Amino acid sequence: MKRLGLTLLALLLSLSMILIGCGPEEPVDPADPPEQPPSTETDSSYTVTESYLPSSYANQMKTLFESADPSFATYEQRNNAPLAIPDFITLSDCTLKSITIPVLGTGEAEGGYYIFTLHVVSSDYAGLKRTLSDPLQTIEIEISASKYNLKDNDVVYRFIKVDLENYKIKLGKNESLAFGAATDSIYPAQVNTYGLNNQNEKNPAAKLLLDEWGVTCHYYINADDSAFSISQNSLLFDFELERTYESKDAYDALMAAKAAAEAEYQQKLAAVKAAYSGKYISMIGDSISTCEDVTNNTEYNTNLWDNDVYANQYKIANGYNYSKVYWGKLAVDTEMNLCVMNGWSGGRVYGGKRATMVDNMLTRSYQLANNQGVNPDLIVLYFGINDIGNSPSSIHASGNLSSIGKEGGDLYQRLTANTTKTQHEIVDEWFAEVQQQAATSGYVQGSANNIIAGTTYTCWEAAYALSLQNILASYDNPEVYIMTLIETNAGHASNGKLDRANTILRALAEYFGVGIIDQQKGYVNQSNCHIYAYDTTGLHPDMRGHALMARLIVETLYDNLNK
Repeated sequence: MKRLGLTLLALLLSLSMILIGCGPEEPVDPADPPEQPPSTETDSSYTVTESYLPSSYANQMKTLFESADPSFATYEQRNNAPLAIPDFITLSDCTLKSITIPVLGTGEAEGGYYIFTLHVVSSDYAGLKRTLSDPLQTIEIEISASKYNLKDNDVVYRFIKVDLENYKIKLGKNESLAFGAATDSIYPAQVNTYGLNNQNEKNPAAKLLLDEWGVTCHYYINADDSAFSISQNSLLFDFELERTYESKDAYDALMAAKAAAEAEYQQKLAAVKAAYSGKYISMIGDSISTCEDVTNNTEYNTNLWDNDVYANQYKIANGYNYSKVYWGKLAVDTEMNLCVMNGWSGGRVYGGKRATMVDNMLTRSYQLANNQGVNPDLIVLYFGINDIGNSPSSIHASGNLSSIGKEGGDLYQRLTANTTKTQHEIVDEWFAEVQQQAATSGYVQGSANNIIAGTTYTCWEAAYALSLQNILASYDNPEVYIMTLIETNAGHASNGKLDRANTILRALAEYFGVGIIDQQKGYVNQSNCHIYAYDTTGLHPDMRGHALMARLIVETLYDNLNK
């Protein structure tokens, strides 16, 4: 019986296999890949954690702050919060892991916690202005009174590091941070760097900001929404950031590319230094180019006694000197000598700082040799931003000149007209008329006499052309470069006026055979100019902005070495 049972079981198993094999076979689509086993590979992304501030800088500030240094005070603009932090070290495209706050004092805790507020905002100029009023995200950071040993309404003077892991704050590539709310109960410290001159020795934190970091500013919308404003009061937050890259190979490639770019620049700088070391450099400019005790120093040229200096511009006291201004950094990096740095805050090519128009470019073109009679070998001209909204010119409208431009000629219109004439021929005809006007008024090229704005010339572009003519005929055949006007969001540069002015400057450079340093093809544009500037509109570059200007000049000089 047992053997019979086993035989029947075997028969049943065989029958079942036969029945299964006789079913319709599933058709196989050759386009379908065979099913793969689950992947055992891990995510190939690569994360890097870094600090927002260099450790040496943060440690120095921490030491000054925790010693209750008088440089620090409670932030003055709390009622205008949120306040945006300029993206000095690319505070974007990252996850925030922690924040270190220089806590000067406290208000009153609720439920055992003090509040400090962060806001996610757009980092470009237009977006920043918009999102300061309506942030993309607002996060209230709770700071435990017991954990950090904080008491109500107390003076603290401590850097406090707060973990942000649970807040999941992630910034996109075009996003940055704003901080603060009027109702916050954590009061961070500020360092007032506005208008400092010889007070830096009494304000070591401000000196450190200026000498090693540059002026750090914050933007805000006025409490009544009346203006997009800037505060020179600087905060010292430090963030721990985590950045994610596609892979370690991608990260290594990025770092290698940055290192290669810097090595290439250093090679260019070495070549320019070899060519220009020991030569003398002069310039003509406006507030962007001013520097206390240089651009108004009669020891360089007796005519500089009346030159105004931009109120927020670099101070030469205590080591914060002209080496931070673009032309000074260029001179230091290439070992050139300063001849005459003729910068005048508010100055115009046309003239107009005072009723006498003594700041006009044509008059100043006679003031580029120093008191010892040394002529410049290199002359850099960065001038005209104050003219585009104030002086007669052909740039104000196309074919329909405004009242300010009725006497401004028509050079821009001629340059952009549909004609068979070359640009050189157009400027040649126009400049012949400009020279005739100047001669009729009593001006003689080579003499600084009889220069009267509105009579010798009737627009800023005519004054610029006459100045170029004089510069090239003087100073022992100097090398001359025109800088186009830097991108800005300032209102007077809107409606295409800056672009039209730069079109004229490029045409004059071509006609007179001088070099062009084209800042519209440089590192600063309308979207990022506020990041590299003292002011919200990006008009006056800060230390980093000037460094980028100097870099562009070096690269331009290098490109022209072999031409």
